[in-house]
Amino acid sequence: MALHAEAARELAATGADAFNVAQQLSAARQPGGGWARAWLIQTAPTLTTRAPQLAADLLRRELDATPSGDEAWDGLMASLVRALLATGSYDEAARQARAALSAMTDLTRRAETCWVLARAWLSPSRRSPTERTGTSSSPRTPWRWSSAATPSPAAWPTQPTHPPS
Repeated sequence: MALHAEAARELAATGADAFNVAQQLSAARQPGGGWARAWLIQTAPTLTTRAPQLAADLLRRELDATPSGDEAWDGLMASLVRALLATGSYDEAARQARAALSAMTDLTRRAETCWVLARAWLSPSRRSPTERTGTSSSPRTPWRWSSAATPSPAAWPTQPTHPPS
């Protein structure tokens, strides 16, 4: 296992493909420490796109070994909630994001996490089928999802609606 951790570190130092480094980190089955945290924060967008579940697993492992006051914590957490969103784990992404916002100190990471929280709340899997399609005439269908919420172009005004001067 220590060999995998060392291989991951050497691969990262040479600028190897993020997926290859991540596979070695995963095989190490232990947190990688400071260099791994910095590397994960830097490569999380790429890794999340290519292998979101692997990214989430590695980020979770590093977070478990990182105290909340550590300078890397905000970056790891923001990256984790984005990876969870990419895996389709909307409820977990929302839960983690909500919990993290009270502890985050980096304003940029807080903004990223708020965005993920909003995306998780608005995800298709968190709404009923009629809310997703907006086809129900039920009074319970939120107005913003009904067809009445979007007027057809024929209903658009043809003249500017400025008040007379």
